[in-house]
Amino acid sequence: MEIRREVVLPVSPETARRHLAAALATPLVVQQGNLILAKIICSGRIKGNELWVRYIEYGRSTAYIDLTGHLEETPDGVRLHITVSSDETPGFLVYLPLAAVSLFLALSSINSGLKLELLANYFLLVLFGAAITFLMRSLNSSFSQMRIAKLEGVLVQIIMG
Repeated sequence: MEIRREVVLPVSPETARRHLAAALATPLVVQQGNLILAKIICSGRIKGNELWVRYIEYGRSTAYIDLTGHLEETPDGVRLHITVSSDETPGFLVYLPLAAVSLFLALSSINSGLKLELLANYFLLVLFGAAITFLMRSLNSSFSQMRIAKLEGVLVQIIMG
């Protein structure tokens, strides 16, 4: 998955580079973790007009986003081009309901033998598991978009000071 975005900000390129270099000199804690919220850390570096950032979210599972960027001078200020090159979120959890339903039905068919009503139940439960899997994939995608928007907001806040 690769996502490209750009933002025009009313600051000079030198100011943007200085703010980014100062903020990314050490890992930046964007959000402190607690029982409900995940701990979010951004780390990265800037060299010339090129920017590399890694967003790490430590929660119930760990999510990573790798981002590259480029600063370009414009008459209005600076244009930040960002490209999200990888979004690594744990995908195996998405298929857990379907696997659990399949395992349950396989084990229950061993004890009672294969009957027509069991086959109908199997079909309905597989459909139910597939629907839950689809819902979880949609939620996973939505959370990924939310993380990317949060990272973009953090970069804009850093550049603007």
